[in-house]
Amino acid sequence: MEMLSSVIYLAFVLVFILLTTLVSGTKICIMELFTLKRLDSYQYVQVEEVRCLFQNLIRSTETPVVIKDHLFTINLNIMSRIVLGRKYM
Repeated sequence: MEMLSSVIYLAFVLVFILLTTLVSGTKICIMELFTLKRLDSYQYVQVEEVRCLFQNLIRSTETPVVIKDHLFTINLNIMSRIVLGRKYM
């Protein structure tokens, strides 16, 4: 019984550490990464990706278009260009 309570205690400690880390990470994202100035500095990425989206839509005028796939791709491209510096799709 004592061993079980030790395991439960350790699990609670690990959950507490994880939640504390997530909250700190969220604060860092909000305070540093998602400031208005930082988002404005990446506007050119958004403009270029929207332009690519429109070009892809124009090229596929003869076939049915699944907008969901295109929106997923544009979001992935914008995030990967901002975070990693290049797009992967």
